[in-house]
Amino acid sequence: MLDSKIILTTNELVAALLLCRYEKAAEDIINDQQLIQDEKDIEPFSIQAENLLKQRGYWADDTESNLQKGLENLIHLLIQSKRKVRCIHRKKVMIIHHIQKDELIVQEIENQNHCFSILRSRELFLEMLKMFYHSYIDKKPEHEIFEMDEGSFDEFHEVEAAVIKRMAEDPETHPTISQFSFDFLANNQELDNISFVESDYIQNQTRLDQVAFLLRSDNFIWHLDYENIKKTGSLYLQPVAVDEYFGKIVDTMNEFYDL
Repeated sequence: MLDSKIILTTNELVAALLLCRYEKAAEDIINDQQLIQDEKDIEPFSIQAENLLKQRGYWADDTESNLQKGLENLIHLLIQSKRKVRCIHRKKVMIIHHIQKDELIVQEIENQNHCFSILRSRELFLEMLKMFYHSYIDKKPEHEIFEMDEGSFDEFHEVEAAVIKRMAEDPETHPTISQFSFDFLANNQELDNISFVESDYIQNQTRLDQVAFLLRSDNFIWHLDYENIKKTGSLYLQPVAVDEYFGKIVDTMNEFYDL
């Protein structure tokens, strides 16, 4: 397993996957990140990434992959992991890969850098989520749940920020809608999400089990309830206390990992 944190750039991670012969996983990252535009660039890309791995001390001549044993083990474990919880907050990503029982690998991604560490206890889930989403204050929300039709919510993502700001500052706007608008602007007019993903590399299958959409406020979390959107055409934005919200996420994580 991992004795300490392993930090890789996206290019180095792709090179490590290729060296361990996980071409499909490497190809998925290359396509998703548009790392290579032309087939003729593949070889120079691989050579450069391998040189970076050597410079970082991750190269070894006595392993099948030519990777240092700790990194080689990490790559195999990542691919073997069948269940992953992926958290997104603005431009940051945290993926918690389930290995076995209470052993997990935490992958934190920011600015094309991937930091991997081992986690041997699920008891840290709650604090990890609160820290990742910068939600430290647990306070009962003063605001109330409100309904928004699907079309209006979609427009909310597209309208100019100045328009939302004017509406939020208008004293005629309901305080709950005003607060949500300010929080939405602070998050670059995007919602964050937590998704539960099942994957099988051998079968080349990936399935999204479920996804929760959220938005942090200073003292609570906005939960997007879209369960009846197909039936009613509306969704609900519900303010939930921080510990209550992430406590439910942790319960769902434990159920998901125990399947």
